[in-house]
Amino acid sequence: MLGRLYRAAISRGMSKHDYFHSTPNDIEIFIQEYDSRKKSEIKIKTEEIEYSAWLNGLYVRMAVASALNGKKVKYPKKPLEKNEPQINIEVTEDMSESEKDKIREQFADNMRELFSVPKTLSDGS
Repeated sequence: MLGRLYRAAISRGMSKHDYFHSTPNDIEIFIQEYDSRKKSEIKIKTEEIEYSAWLNGLYVRMAVASALNGKKVKYPKKPLEKNEPQINIEVTEDMSESEKDKIREQFADNMRELFSVPKTLSDGS
């Protein structure tokens, strides 16, 4: 037991001095908190990577759309986040379906405006 706990604590950055001057409960808490922080860091990094991939796909989509229909769809002159302020729209569980639909439509309109896409083109018409 001591060997497993010792290896777990040392591998997570606890000094030998702190290990030998801590209670087993303190050591378990240190290990749990370290693991929790690492999981949070991994989750944040994963979200950053997913957002980057999504944004890259958005640029590719805009490039293809502007190449196919350059009169209606323009590729942005500056990075998207520098073109417009972020649009923050929150849909919550306590909203009615009609309220959610209205917010989704507003969001879609904002995106069409941001990317200069006519409503008929984005609706597939």
